[in-house]
Amino acid sequence: MTQELDSLGTQEKQVLLAKLQSHLIDDRIELIDKVCSERTEHICLVLENLYQEHNASAILRNADAFGIQNINVIENDNDFAANKEVSMSAHKWLDIKAWNESKIDNTVKCLSALKKQGYKICATSLRPESITLDELPVDEPIALCFGTELTGLSEVAHEMADYMTYIPMNGFIQSFNVSVASALSLSHLRNKMKRKNIEHALSPEKTLDTKINWSLSSMKRPETMLEYYLKQL
Repeated sequence: MTQELDSLGTQEKQVLLAKLQSHLIDDRIELIDKVCSERTEHICLVLENLYQEHNASAILRNADAFGIQNINVIENDNDFAANKEVSMSAHKWLDIKAWNESKIDNTVKCLSALKKQGYKICATSLRPESITLDELPVDEPIALCFGTELTGLSEVAHEMADYMTYIPMNGFIQSFNVSVASALSLSHLRNKMKRKNIEHALSPEKTLDTKINWSLSSMKRPETMLEYYLKQL
């Protein structure tokens, strides 16, 4: 529903939010405010060519749980699909952008765009030059990248990465399932941000847009409600 908001000014959005939230109970409004205050764009996720539905769904659930708002889905080879029962409808509370143009390398387009936005690209990888999450700097925005279940991230993603990172393990197994790895990584990085007092809050404009979208997602007929109130602005 973000497209409908793009043409609105800040005051119009504030009016729209007030009208929408007049239909919500106080507990829901308080929850939206609380969760939004913990959301961040300082870390975003990049998911390249994931194809197993349960992994995709679990990662979305992890992102919501650790306050990550922006998910970039690269679909060069596989279509991204999430199971709503596994994700617990986490997709409703996240901003998910699909990179799936034909005849181009969507990995290049996605990562180039994120670099222009100021993100450092961090590839999860078992390559020798990888550093641990403890060694990964968090003072600049991080785009944390996870690859397909079988082979990991593409060579292009590795080449474009500013950092490569891994989770140290003490057993015979070299790596975690991708959804487990995402949960451990996000938990570690969010805690590290907190320890270092890294500013995490969404911008005022992003906060307003997010609260509008979440208020709509809390309603039974969001499209109808949005159309009705947009006509009144």
